[in-house]
Amino acid sequence: MFSRDSLCTVIIWFSCMTKRAVTVITLVILLAASACATKEMKAATAVHVSWDAAVALIRDGSIKYVWQTHTLDVSLETENGIEYVTREPRIDAVWHLVREIDPNGKKIHFITE
Repeated sequence: MFSRDSLCTVIIWFSCMTKRAVTVITLVILLAASACATKEMKAATAVHVSWDAAVALIRDGSIKYVWQTHTLDVSLETENGIEYVTREPRIDAVWHLVREIDPNGKKIHFITE
């Protein structure tokens, strides 16, 4: 059914694909880990604001990026890199606010865990 050469070709191809997949997965994990480390370092220098102040910042168009965690922590970042942190009153409160203001996600980039 299959010649020995074609079977060897398939095995070699699969072996190369597996190495490539491992490489890609490793790179993705490293990038994610570095992003988390960077985020934690930035959070240490962020300005702590109340939930109401965060809502005002989002509503007035100052915020370009919003990060939300499962622990209700929210980070906001302006286009010029100023970062604010707050705590939302309930899960997804910031998500609903961002969707209300920017339904197509074109002005505010939303990131969640």
